[in-house]
Amino acid sequence: MGELVEMGVDTGVLEKRGSWYSYQDETIAQGQANVKDWLSENPEEKDEIERQIKVELGMLGPENEPGDEEEAESEEDEEAPVSAE
Repeated sequence: MGELVEMGVDTGVLEKRGSWYSYQDETIAQGQANVKDWLSENPEEKDEIERQIKVELGMLGPENEPGDEEEAESEEDEEAPVSAE
């Protein structure tokens, strides 16, 4: 989960001031270990932070809502032609 915190800071999703970390202008914890604890205790926020990081890295479009990745994967599976060889 340390990588998630680092990527959050690198992409601007999480803000770091000294040893304090913030998310959406709300201070969440002091020190990376405490941020990891906070993420474990707040799975919905953790999922949203992961989604925002993916958007920032271009892995998801900003219009994608949580769950859209799974729907897109199932649609691809349905459209794939099956060979009878």
